[in-house]
Amino acid sequence: MKKLFIVFGFLISSCSYIVVLHDPLSAKEHVELGYSYESQKDYKDAIYQYKMAIRKNNHYALAYYNLGNIYFTQHHYKKAIECYKKSYALDPKNTDALNNIAYTYYKLGKYDKAKFFILKALKQKPKNTLYLNTLDSIEKKYSNH
Repeated sequence: MKKLFIVFGFLISSCSYIVVLHDPLSAKEHVELGYSYESQKDYKDAIYQYKMAIRKNNHYALAYYNLGNIYFTQHHYKKAIECYKKSYALDPKNTDALNNIAYTYYKLGKYDKAKFFILKALKQKPKNTLYLNTLDSIEKKYSNH
């Protein structure tokens, strides 16, 4: 038994990485792990976890939404919009995705598109303060153009 342990220990120390043939985590667990990385600003590992969640369940709206948030943070606005749109398509009650699409278009200077999406969000939740603030920001820029 001691010999086997030494051989096993030698094999592990000589490997540069471990290949996992079966991923034991669920999509939800990958999202939770991704969120943990994201909260530590470890965006590379968070992106990996969100993509693993999507690989496990490509209908998991929250994984797309969270991935969009990271892309937004990194100024990858087109990727963020794609993720938010996919999230909303999978979960039409997620008006936060609409708000984020609107704000991302706002950041890109595409005020017509931004206004379209924020009005769509406000149609579902007309008194949402965050959405009203997004609309106000868009309208201020829109009127200056």
